Amino acid sequence: MSRLLNYFLLIALLFIYCDKKPTGPEAMDIVNFYGKTYRTVKIGDQWWLAENLKVTKYRDGSSILNVTDQEKWVYISTGAYCAYNNDESNADTYGYLYNWYAAVDPFNIAPRPAGMCRQM
Repeated sequence: MSRLLNYFLLIALLFIYCDKKPTGPEAMDIVNFYGKTYRTVKIGDQWWLAENLKVTKYRDGSSILNVTDQEKWVYISTGAYCAYNNDESNADTYGYLYNWYAAVDPFNIAPRPAGMCRQM
């Protein structure tokens, strides 16, 4: 489970505004491709999602695989997501956990104008 938590933390840290920095107030809302509104906050000169992502599809509409088996999660080499402790009720509070393949997929899971920060 600690490996799963590490993936979650990595993905959570990567959801920042890299090149696209909105102007205006120190907080704003963005809407993802399915109509969910996410609040953002400005920390320093970067914009961050103020809550965790909760999507089950990429921007193009294709589904992200929901993987609940821990062994399969470790060895899967395609995009996948799950709820914390595989309990869907946790998704309402914490969002979903995504593996690296889902995070860097060219179909993208982050709402616009946000994106995955690819600058490390």
